[in-house]
Amino acid sequence: MASRRLLLLRHAKSDWHSNARDDFERPLNARGRRDAPKVGRYLVENDCSPDCIVASPSARTTETVELVCAALGDRAGDGVIYDRQLTTAPPSISGRLPPDTLGTLSGC
Repeated sequence: MASRRLLLLRHAKSDWHSNARDDFERPLNARGRRDAPKVGRYLVENDCSPDCIVASPSARTTETVELVCAALGDRAGDGVIYDRQLTTAPPSISGRLPPDTLGTLSGC
């Protein structure tokens, strides 16, 4: 069996001054939109392209994923699984994903 690598990536810089209704809807700011594609390019250059992406469906995270995937191009893997549980995951998650998410990873 091939070894697997887990990469944890936080969303790019968000816009705290947006008119978003709540934290979930907060978008990226200009710096975040500029920097997110750099992550995708870094992953390609360092042969770390993902097989699968599991992400929060929050606006800033979705926007980050879209920009990273655009930079990854055909190396973006098998798609994205959006899991709302990741939105409320505690900072201490350190290698622990919500149980329902772990079940979805078997399809990646």
